[in-house]
Amino acid sequence: MQQIKIGPRLVLSFGIMLLLMFIGMAVGLWQLNTLQGQAQRLHGADTQALAVLRVHDHVLILKDELQRLIRTRGAAAPFAEAVLALREDFVKTVDDAITALGSSSRHTQQVEQLESIKVSVPGQLDIIISLAQAGNWERVQTQLDNELQQISQTTQALVEEINAEVALEQQNALARMDQVQKQTLTTMLIVSLLILLAAGILGFIVTRSIAQPLAHLDAGARALAQGHFNHAITVTGGDELSHLSRVFNHTAAQLAGLYANLEQRVQERTEELDYRYRQLETSIAVGHHITSILDLDQLLNYVAELIKERYGYYFVGVFLLDETGDYVIARAGTGEAGRFLRQNEFRLEAGEGIIGWVAKNRRLARVDDVSQDNRYLRLETLPATRSELALPLMMGKTVLGVLDIESDQPAAFHLDDLPVLQSLADQVAIAIQNASLYESEKARRQLAENLYEASRALSRTLDLAEVLNLILEHLSKTVAYDRAAVMLQNKDELEIVAARGFPEAVNPLSLRVSIKEDDVFRKSIKPANPWSSPMFCSGPIGSTWKIYPWPGPGWGCR
Repeated sequence: MQQIKIGPRLVLSFGIMLLLMFIGMAVGLWQLNTLQGQAQRLHGADTQALAVLRVHDHVLILKDELQRLIRTRGAAAPFAEAVLALREDFVKTVDDAITALGSSSRHTQQVEQLESIKVSVPGQLDIIISLAQAGNWERVQTQLDNELQQISQTTQALVEEINAEVALEQQNALARMDQVQKQTLTTMLIVSLLILLAAGILGFIVTRSIAQPLAHLDAGARALAQGHFNHAITVTGGDELSHLSRVFNHTAAQLAGLYANLEQRVQERTEELDYRYRQLETSIAVGHHITSILDLDQLLNYVAELIKERYGYYFVGVFLLDETGDYVIARAGTGEAGRFLRQNEFRLEAGEGIIGWVAKNRRLARVDDVSQDNRYLRLETLPATRSELALPLMMGKTVLGVLDIESDQPAAFHLDDLPVLQSLADQVAIAIQNASLYESEKARRQLAENLYEASRALSRTLDLAEVLNLILEHLSKTVAYDRAAVMLQNKDELEIVAARGFPEAVNPLSLRVSIKEDDVFRKSIKPANPWSSPMFCSGPIGSTWKIYPWPGPGWGCR
């Protein structure tokens, strides 16, 4: 039913109801026609009886008229005219009776009798006219009494026979009419009930085919209003409500997708805000500890652990350039890998690996897949690294080191992360600079204190050997050394006049060092460069010496 549109469906149901009404009317008309047939049958029987009765009446009338005319014994001509008129009426009445009885095959014998009467009566009347014209009224009376009396008896018998048949026919017709009437009432009642039942079933089906989809749409609208976007309406058929249900399901599916997308976007936005909050919190924490932690190693390890904890990276390390600027050395790192790198003083040449490349080129490096980057230097301590971000630690145009961040996920570093991480790197660079300034200031203060103590100690004695030993003693507080000596130039030789830290088996005061033309000692005492930087040379006892030239003929080594 739902395959049909609602408009044609209603028209079809109305047409079916009209058809049922027409069927009921047809059944009623059929029953009425049956009753009418019985009534016509009864009327036909009455007509036949009446026609025969009229024939009998005309016979009697004819007899009475002839009897009256005979009694008058008038002229023959008027008598003949009157008889001919009676004969004509009688013949017409007989013809009507023959016509009435001829419609039924059961009255063949009666029709034959009427045909015989139709022939015999006019003949007898002709004889009577002839006798009347001859003036033989006695014979007319005799003929009337004999022949017409016999015809009267025949018609009387015919009337009685017809009446008997008509009575039987009437009885049968009335019984049949009563039966048909009862049958008609029963049939009309049954047909009416069937029509009402069919109309009720049809109305129920049509109403249900409209009301049920509407109820489903109402339930779907309520579910949609309550936020159940996955609620789907069962669609059957191809009418307008089915199309509306399909549109509703499509709209609900679109709303579900939009809602899920909105939830996902809200979740992503929430995660992004949380991520930004953690970035800001990390930046604030690093900035706070920069001002509170002056120990550089402690600060760098704290920053590395904080970044790893807040961002969930695989490894975070800090590498600083050495004094020469040729190497980057691991100063801080997270986990066992960081501890291993620090303990083994892991170093890379500037330009070697991603970290060395950043230190040399002063630019960050973001590698989404380290296996596809030729700069990547794989470390056994970090086997799960998939992506890497290295940020230069710079103060102005000076590179202090590299902040290295590694992840076990490919493409883990987004462009939005770079400004925050670079800000952290800048803060780390500031921390390194602050720590260096603090250490420098501390060293200068210590140096001033050492020089002050040395000057006081030197002012208390004039003995050269004691003064030189005091110099070496106070020098150890300023410059850490394994061994040191003071040499005085004696022509082309250097003589050790004071020493400290040498093995007991070696007497350094007995050592002499020849000054060669291209020797480092010769270069260190050039008049044009009396305060040059320290130089390295091989000591006379097989160790590396760092020479500090003094004004005049003297050196210090360690």
